[in-house]
Amino acid sequence: MDIETGNFLKIDNFGNISACVHGRTKVQKKNISEFYPSMRVHSDDIGKRFYLLNTLFTLPEACLYTDLVMHLEGLSHKTSAHVTIEDISYANLFHDVRYAID
Repeated sequence: MDIETGNFLKIDNFGNISACVHGRTKVQKKNISEFYPSMRVHSDDIGKRFYLLNTLFTLPEACLYTDLVMHLEGLSHKTSAHVTIEDISYANLFHDVRYAID
């Protein structure tokens, strides 16, 4: 999971990105390079920018995070909403979800 962009990535053992999902919307292969020009995740960034979802215990956390990303982005399109996605960063949202799950 990329906590800076709210994206979920499927990567192989070498860090190559094979799929990307933002919230519950799949990002087309041609658009992935806009987020990740090298189409790779460097191992140095894991634990900093990227959070590994490698156990079954992280699935509820991942589902909650994707739902909140979708919900907040849906609110930002409404004119009467008090909260917009610009008011909250994906990283802060991630840390709030981590705190709540723990």
